Amino acid sequence: RTGTEFWRVPCHCVLAVSPQAQVAFLQGERKGQENLKTDLVRRIKMLEYALKQERSKYHKLKFGTELTPGEKKPEGTEPGECACPWRGG
Repeated sequence: RTGTEFWRVPCHCVLAVSPQAQVAFLQGERKGQENLKTDLVRRIKMLEYALKQERSKYHKLKFGTELTPGEKKPEGTEPGECACPWRGG
């Protein structure tokens, strides 16, 4: 038996559970889903920040200047072009 099998309840037992218990269970499920969503959003923001830092670092190494938020991208970085050395651009 794994840990999850131990907690599984047969379907016929679920019907005997009171409505209050079902509501409590569903509220717990919802809270768990909300916590998961919050955690995933936090991780996404952390990854976006790290990506932004890496792009800034790469730009500084390649062009010798820091990329400011309002600054226009250098030539050769148009949407259709790739200035990535590993893509042969």
